[in-house]
Amino acid sequence: TYRARILEKMKLKNNTELTHYAIEHRLVNRLIR
Repeated sequence: TYRARILEKMKLKNNTELTHYAIEHRLVNRLIR
């Protein structure tokens, strides 16, 4: 899948690591409850 290819290119293991990357690089806003 498209997501799997992105994970492979970025050397990330799973969606959790992708989410952490996105938050750290301010690509998404962290939701605070």
